[in-house]
Amino acid sequence: MRQLIGLLLLMFAVQPMLAKDKASAGCERNVSFAVAEGGQIVPRVPAFADKWISKNQRKCAGLCFSQVPNSRAANYLLVFSTS
Repeated sequence: MRQLIGLLLLMFAVQPMLAKDKASAGCERNVSFAVAEGGQIVPRVPAFADKWISKNQRKCAGLCFSQVPNSRAANYLLVFSTS
């Protein structure tokens, strides 16, 4: 739980710096994924999220999905829990 809180605090601290340098190639927001397993945060895309992205990415203008933060976009991290 401490790692999750630390990661969220880091994300919010970095967010204003990244928001200054807006979107490249149509990406205004970048979404990354992680899974909380056994008290640890593991950066990976769950299978159900991967399927949803494949079907719906075209509908989300300005939204990109990447496991690598984009310095020219606002970055977000979605953490899924297995418990």
